Amino acid sequence: MIEKGNLNSLHLFGICVFSFLSIYEFTSLIEYLSEQVLFINIPNSISILWLPEAIGLTTYILLLVWLVKKIRKQELIYSKRLLATSIFIFLGLILFRFLYSFYGTGLLFESFPEAFDAFHQLREENQNLQRITSFVPTLKYVILATLLLFNKKLFHT
Repeated sequence: MIEKGNLNSLHLFGICVFSFLSIYEFTSLIEYLSEQVLFINIPNSISILWLPEAIGLTTYILLLVWLVKKIRKQELIYSKRLLATSIFIFLGLILFRFLYSFYGTGLLFESFPEAFDAFHQLREENQNLQRITSFVPTLKYVILATLLLFNKKLFHT
């Protein structure tokens, strides 16, 4: 049988995990949407290839720091309800991203075929930049690890 203190720790762990996953999925969605907005509005600009990653990384850092501050100040109530909410937010983000990529991208492709072609041509011409920006997802994990390892106040309140 799980004791009440261990149950609260388990809830905290679940809240933190699903909050992190939600932040990661949300920033990935922001990157995806900003990429599509950019290639429709400025189809031949190289900024389409790096700006969505920069927007996503900045959003990720801001949300992650906000979450750590909330946890450190113990402003979150470690309850089953908050755990369920964090799980539903995560699942909702995944569902929205799937539906948008399935329906939204198809609609954009039909509406802006020239922009899609220009975007894919730009990607082919800038393979080195694509290789560099492919490290951004790994960088997000490095930032999380650094934040957790060097934030002693998070564990000693």
